[in-house]
Amino acid sequence: MANALTKVTGNVIDSTTNITAGIITATSFVGSGANLTGVASTDNIRTNTNATFLQNINVTGIVTTAGVNASGVITATSFSGSGANLTGVASTDNIRTNTNATFLQNINVTGIVTASGANVSGVSTFTTVKVGTAATIDSSGVQVGAGKSIRLYGATSGFSDIIAAAGSASTIFTLPANGGTAGQFLQTDGSGALSFASAGKILQVVQTSKSNVFTTQSTTFVDVTGMSASITPASASNKILVMAMFMGITDSSYVANYKMLVGSSDLFVGDTDGNRTRANAAIQASGAQMDYINPTMPFIYLHSPASISTQTYKLQAKVNGGTLRFNSTSAHNTATAISGSSSIVLMEVAG
Repeated sequence: MANALTKVTGNVIDSTTNITAGIITATSFVGSGANLTGVASTDNIRTNTNATFLQNINVTGIVTTAGVNASGVITATSFSGSGANLTGVASTDNIRTNTNATFLQNINVTGIVTASGANVSGVSTFTTVKVGTAATIDSSGVQVGAGKSIRLYGATSGFSDIIAAAGSASTIFTLPANGGTAGQFLQTDGSGALSFASAGKILQVVQTSKSNVFTTQSTTFVDVTGMSASITPASASNKILVMAMFMGITDSSYVANYKMLVGSSDLFVGDTDGNRTRANAAIQASGAQMDYINPTMPFIYLHSPASISTQTYKLQAKVNGGTLRFNSTSAHNTATAISGSSSIVLMEVAG
């Protein structure tokens, strides 16, 4: 048994000698150290060169060191310091904690983080975040798993779910740039671009009426005096509902033709078919009984001008013989003849 400083320059193998005081300085230690006792502080074991420990090192206090190189697992109750010089962490198994951990600085992870829960008060930056099979968040956006939904909770209670329909086709919806106005609805252009539009609202109504007689013997289309109306759409997406009721007949055995125009263009006339007249209506007086009959002819068409310029709609007529008497009958000088009236009504329909 020795009580003074003992310095050994060679190998000492002696299981029977107990050293109870002083400092042991050696090039290396061999053995498990299972029976090593009396180590009261870290000053009791010193090495001035790198030390290699072949078994685990268990420390119940605090380890203060300028550097530790470990190929195994380091387990500690807590770590102090910034960890700026911590290197060689090859996997998440190399740092473990069995209790809640608080990191005072940023945590940079280039791999995958698997956790049952994480409370973060600052900013977390991830390349990819997976929530089981329910959702994935990455640089392309948020992807929700098949059959899963996006749930939006109300301010006080309740929720709304958004879920994709089952199918193989992919659909992308692009939201409008603004919130629209009161009473509008959300519509699609058929390609996924959404916009707000008004639902079937009549924005304005224009009417022209004619109660006097107009006559013509023209065999080409001419304007019927007094049978025109103009309207200015508020939006290029709005439509104009054109409605007209008119009457007029020519002398017996002749035919009167009518057509509606917008500006100088025919509106809703028949297709070209040989030498037939392209028109909206035709009437023929045949027989003496037609001298006193003049049926009213209707016209109705929903026009899409795609413009905010003023649109003028007018009625034209022609005959293939005789005299056209608009708003009258061919027998116009008898008590049984009629004096009629005609009109054009224009309605601007929103959207």
